[in-house]
Amino acid sequence: MKEHAKHRSLSYYTIKRLLAKGTPFDLKIDGTSMEPYLKIGDYVRIQCGDRNFEEGELVLIDWGDTFVIHRLINRQNMLTKGDNLNTVDPLGLKIVCTAKKVADSINIEAM
Repeated sequence: MKEHAKHRSLSYYTIKRLLAKGTPFDLKIDGTSMEPYLKIGDYVRIQCGDRNFEEGELVLIDWGDTFVIHRLINRQNMLTKGDNLNTVDPLGLKIVCTAKKVADSINIEAM
């Protein structure tokens, strides 16, 4: 079973506090659901604000006890899915913010 692209280093509540501040922050990917685009060790920047999500964008999703990064595949129905998964995510999940890839794990290791 493929893991969701989530961030376990920061607790759910720490991420909630960062979101409440409203300033952008970076998360390190530790799942495989968004491969090959996002790999374990890559970083994404979480930026809240504009709630006009576009199809194809990476989004931060609140699963109730964790956060995941998946892609918005249908704006009308707010369907999301991990690139490396066979099924769409359950309906009714809360899309919180957009996420943008900022660094590859390979580039970071080379530094």
